[in-house]
Amino acid sequence: MHGLFSVVRIGDPAMHINNARRIIEFQQAESSKGQRVLLSGSAAVQIVTGKRFEEFDLDFYASRASAPGFRKLMREFGYCCESVYPHYDHTSPHYGDFDQTYIFHVETYIPCKSTETVAISTLTSSYYRAWNAHLAAQESDDEVPDELIDMSFLSYRNACLHRIQRDCWHRFPRDYPVALRPMNSSTGQDKTTARNKCKSGSIQLVVCRACPTRVIDMFDMDICKSRFDGKLFQIVSMADTFNFRTKGDDRMKFMNEYFPHFFQGDIGSSFNYSPLKSFSSNNVLGPVTLNHISDTEVSDEMLMHIIASVVKTAKRVDPRTQLTVLGTDNFRLLYSGSNVDYTPRYFAHLHNKQVTLLQRALKYMRRGIDVLPLSHIVSKLFGVDESCLSSSSDEEDDSLIESYMSESIFQTNPNPKETQDIFM
Repeated sequence: MHGLFSVVRIGDPAMHINNARRIIEFQQAESSKGQRVLLSGSAAVQIVTGKRFEEFDLDFYASRASAPGFRKLMREFGYCCESVYPHYDHTSPHYGDFDQTYIFHVETYIPCKSTETVAISTLTSSYYRAWNAHLAAQESDDEVPDELIDMSFLSYRNACLHRIQRDCWHRFPRDYPVALRPMNSSTGQDKTTARNKCKSGSIQLVVCRACPTRVIDMFDMDICKSRFDGKLFQIVSMADTFNFRTKGDDRMKFMNEYFPHFFQGDIGSSFNYSPLKSFSSNNVLGPVTLNHISDTEVSDEMLMHIIASVVKTAKRVDPRTQLTVLGTDNFRLLYSGSNVDYTPRYFAHLHNKQVTLLQRALKYMRRGIDVLPLSHIVSKLFGVDESCLSSSSDEEDDSLIESYMSESIFQTNPNPKETQDIFM
């Protein structure tokens, strides 16, 4: 409990130790009902290893049945709901089918202090009126003065809150406090650094369609699968975790090949980078930045460049890969013996998946976690060098592992593929 309390206090110095105790008691009470509420992600890594990160949030994974009790707990802690998004990362909605298959939505909570709040019924009513006024203005033949339409309520965040309140299975109590304005805008350019700072210190509840354990087992890095259920910590690899390293899945191998291809050619030159110069002693180029793209606003040149980069990457895996153009809006990619038709939107989504995976891997590398098998060329391209990683000796690592192996609160599984069967 003290480990949880020390981590929580980093995000919210006003958090009392009794609140940390109540979180654990809530987890244990839900577990007795057969409903698991799991703390996972970077907070769980810090509690397990003793390593501390500067910016992070607390991620809890639970079923729909546990959501009302968790909301009540947050309200008693003096927190309000900041947002409810139907996907895990609100900067890239609808990229891929993971969110729609495994989670209902993600609720974010922040302290009410220094935050202007209103009842959720008041906010959603204001959004609904503004939306109707906006539609009426569009359909009207006469020009409607701007001052008659309160555009401040017309945002994606408010649309999601309005949608959740229409769902009888997921709605909040009408008087539940919500932030009048989100911490950062969910439209416009993707500002990853600003978004992480806004999220730091918040508490997120990921409401799962499937078992929370199974959802966590779908993570792309083993260290992120560390979880705490109120009684036990569960770790995929004790050796990797306490050596501050983690293994990624096969998607990271694809990413290692994809980004060097992406930064070649005319599009790559706009980033002032060439993979061929990355190991040159004369290469003094600064690290590049990479954001998500909009599948509705991406240029034809960028889209064709992404498709070419995907095909080149696939050919590195299977030389049989071919690309056939079917008309102007569909493609057939022959990859690893498969024959599937793809729309241009698929390639934009695939690119954004790689960006999300890369951002997460680089975030952990800057925290001192060695991410394998992230290639040196990719990490150097985005400004992460070996000085960020842990420099502890093997002897120190082995002694640290042995000391934790004697603790009965930890469970480990030597075969990561069987994690969900063991911990279900």
